[in-house]
Amino acid sequence: MLFRSAEIDTLKEVKDDRWQLSVKHSDGFYQRYQISKPAAEALMKQKSVRMEISRGALGFELITRFEPNP
Repeated sequence: MLFRSAEIDTLKEVKDDRWQLSVKHSDGFYQRYQISKPAAEALMKQKSVRMEISRGALGFELITRFEPNP
């Protein structure tokens, strides 16, 4: 497993318990993810997020978990 950390830019509710998490990576690149309500609740008062990354069957990277950065 691989982990990446990023600074949380915005976290907002979109619709039907879906949330959008926008992060700023260390290279200055911004990226947006749709996350679940429980993941959003864990990140509400955090400044950075830790993302767990796994490789899929075809070699693509998949983010499998979002959690507060310790």
